[in-house]
Amino acid sequence: WRAHSKSMQDFAKYTDVVKEVREEIEARVDAAIEAGVNPEQIIIDPGIGFSKLPEHNWELLKNLDRLALLGYPILVGASRKRFLGELTGARNPDEREAASIAITAMVAKSGVWGVRTHSVKAHRDAIATVNALAKDKVER
Repeated sequence: WRAHSKSMQDFAKYTDVVKEVREEIEARVDAAIEAGVNPEQIIIDPGIGFSKLPEHNWELLKNLDRLALLGYPILVGASRKRFLGELTGARNPDEREAASIAITAMVAKSGVWGVRTHSVKAHRDAIATVNALAKDKVER
């Protein structure tokens, strides 16, 4: 956590966003464990859209495997975020659904634990499709 939502973009300064977010998550995980939280109850979230510029969000999404090295399940919350609108030109968050579903499909393929979404059925269907495509091919 870097700042309140009203000023968080002022803190979107990174040299290596993946490394720095990983270090920040690791520090919070350590604090949680030290406070008595069972490590098996910890799920990490890279904070897509919070104190990050669009390029930071893309870099994190492309490198979730580096965060997975921490050994905790990963939750991704990219649904309808502003950086998707900047990519697609969709000003209205409701118009960012296709981009949100594409993110869900990609991160599901990478093995994340879960996604936060606004339209559960569409995202569930995307994950089911990715899983079907990932199954071994049948020899004919």
